[in-house]
Amino acid sequence: MSILGAVTADDQKSGKGAALPAGTYRATIESAQVEQKENGSTLAVVFGNIRTKDGATEFAHNGGTYRIGNRKVFARHWVDHNNPQAAEIGQKMIKKLLISTGILENKIGASDNYSGYDELAQDIAGKDALLVTKIRTRTDASGENVQEADVATYLAP
Repeated sequence: MSILGAVTADDQKSGKGAALPAGTYRATIESAQVEQKENGSTLAVVFGNIRTKDGATEFAHNGGTYRIGNRKVFARHWVDHNNPQAAEIGQKMIKKLLISTGILENKIGASDNYSGYDELAQDIAGKDALLVTKIRTRTDASGENVQEADVATYLAP
């Protein structure tokens, strides 16, 4: 006899709730690390403690109240890549991230003092950044479309 019944496909869904709506948010960098990929390496960043630009953790959305809760936003920016254009775009995003955290000045000619991306990753962990998100749709392992927040850009504080 089973008190729970058989496991169904619905039981195996993650229950993540609605994706974080596109918008501008303040978030804390929970972790950052350099990851090696087949065609280059990325700076992988996990944002948590997400709130609105003004610090609220809930707001009016689509006629109701959206609660951010313990949601996370994940970003990966190319450090280097077989395609130089991809690496250039990734490094521009990393510069914008450093400006957003206040580590790098928002002026022409400003430069970082890091000896490598591992050092940079350690330094940005725990810092707040202002990020603009968009909604991205991807196909998960089971073939279902999943919507999630994706970083479109970073803003200066």
